[in-house]
Formats: sequence, structure tokens, C-alpha cells
Amino acid sequence: KSGFDPATETWPEWAATAGVKTELLPKVRPAGASLAALCTQWAHPFSLSPNAIVHASTTDCIATFLGSAPLTSSAAVTSLGTTLAAKLHSPKR
Repeated sequence: KSGFDPATETWPEWAATAGVKTELLPKVRPAGASLAALCTQWAHPFSLSPNAIVHASTTDCIATFLGSAPLTSSAAVTSLGTTLAAKLHSPKR
């Protein structure tokens, strides 16, 4: 949705053209990557362990697509969540 290309780990050219200072954006991490331990300030009010680890997440649409395994070439998945989306698995970028 943001235009970030995970294969090249770059933002699209239009971002700079639009004046977006991509160096100020948080580092993009793959879904499921460990980010950091949950700080006590957030753990305590929710009775969570301060040893809990925060992981990167993804959108509901992509999670639906990834959860539809096994994905074969040309498999398509639709998702009706916050938006209606269709994803297609393709060997081409």
C-alpha cells in the first residue's frame, strides 16, 4: 500500500517527488520479524509480560493471502475486510 519494494528495499521515486523524506520513515521489516521487547510502560497496564516481544505485522489482506497456502502459480485469493481485495500469485514481478 505504501509502495515500498521489499525486493530492492527502496521507496518509489514518487515519494521523493511528493516531498516525502523517506529517511524519516521507520525501517520496513518483514512480517513476523522480532522488533523489540515490550516496554514496561505498555506491558503493565495490560497485564502483559515485560519479556513479551513485539513482532512486525502485515495488513489483513496480505495475511489472508499468506494463510491461503498452498499457493500455486496463478492462484487467486479474495479478501473482504476493511477493503475488498484480490491477490494473485504470479512468478513475474
